[in-house]
Amino acid sequence: AGPGGLTLANALRRKGISCKVYERNVRTLSAVGGGFALASGRDWLEQLGFGDALARITTPLRFMRILDIEGNQLGRLSLELPGSEERIGGHLAVGVTRSVLVNMLADKLEDDVLKLGWELKDIASNADGSVRAKFSVKQADGTFKAEEVSGSVIVGCDGIHSRVRQLMHGPRVLGDTRQSCWLLLKRDIKTSEFDYTDQENQCINLVATGKKSNIGFVGYTTTPGNYEFAHAFKVDVARGGERWESGAYKGEDFKRRAIEKMKAAPRELGEFADRANPDDFIQVSIMDALSSIGASWHIGRVGILGDAAHAPIPTAGQGCNSAVGDGACLAKYLAWALQQPDGRHEEAISAAFKLFHHERVDFCEKIITQGRLLTNKWSNMVLPQTADSVDSALEEWLQRLAIKALQGMFDYLPGVVANGAVQEFKEGCGKVDLDNEQVDLIELSRDL
Repeated sequence: AGPGGLTLANALRRKGISCKVYERNVRTLSAVGGGFALASGRDWLEQLGFGDALARITTPLRFMRILDIEGNQLGRLSLELPGSEERIGGHLAVGVTRSVLVNMLADKLEDDVLKLGWELKDIASNADGSVRAKFSVKQADGTFKAEEVSGSVIVGCDGIHSRVRQLMHGPRVLGDTRQSCWLLLKRDIKTSEFDYTDQENQCINLVATGKKSNIGFVGYTTTPGNYEFAHAFKVDVARGGERWESGAYKGEDFKRRAIEKMKAAPRELGEFADRANPDDFIQVSIMDALSSIGASWHIGRVGILGDAAHAPIPTAGQGCNSAVGDGACLAKYLAWALQQPDGRHEEAISAAFKLFHHERVDFCEKIITQGRLLTNKWSNMVLPQTADSVDSALEEWLQRLAIKALQGMFDYLPGVVANGAVQEFKEGCGKVDLDNEQVDLIELSRDL
């Protein structure tokens, strides 16, 4: 019941196709998790009729501000580029809080569509060609009950640790970046504390943390009144202690020291960390599914989308965009397939999955490889956000030079930058409806 699955459910029901969403986590709609920078995902959701609702729960991200650890501005890169808003129908990126976004999507569904506390255990085929999901369902008294549900199609929208994908392809080997992240989402901010309506605060703050720091700081406004602050760090760097509490990844002293570093961050980042409670900080893995590139996204009537199929690293900022796009895209093909006569169902469903994969695979696999490139020192020099900090005074000087050069491009060649940004935005976009509802998708898919 993340952004991908709930988008798929809304898009299917928009076309008159009934569906159910099963979610293991009973707290998925609660105020948990962080935020997203919506780009192409905004375009897909607006086509599905969420434009007004999105405008209420998002914040335009108008520029990127690059700071040093003392808070001095090293660069300012505008995201309000000439002609870009007219060409893509809005801002290049908007911030949104995950829980607010999923609640917006869930609220549009009928009460009986979303089922919480249902953990998928297995999948089987029925004699009539349909598929059957086997669940363990958490009861009100804390016990669990076995349930089975049959349907025409099963789609796994269950994230990077997808159970559906595991049942399709076996255990997944995730791409280890040797980095992790402390995440703080500050909620219910008053404008007297931090004026998130001020355009000067509607930005992404990136911090060049200095030589041999082995950390990264990024912060931005998500939903109005919310702010996300991410602190990346290297997981295998010596932490200065032999005791579990001081040296372990899950040690309390290690967490305390990480929070102290976040409190020392410049501008509002450090201020929010200083006012937060220790329980507000959560750990998030920085992993991707680089090794999964090329794997099938469906077998028979069972498919996967979003991070279950193609997970980029979280710092790439594209996981939500790709999941939302996948859900809206798959729905238009599945809706056609499920409206075909019974004798054509098998071929039609296979065609739907093939066409979905054909439309989305280039973009979705590209963002995995692009995201991995962000986890090296040379990319991080220009747009500092991960723990790949510079190692020497010379590299620090080169970093400042590179940032100035990038700002010069934004300042003096804004049209060129706009063309590139718009092209990259549009690569993740598509249409929520078929160009021709009468076309035979089975024939169209035969050459794929």
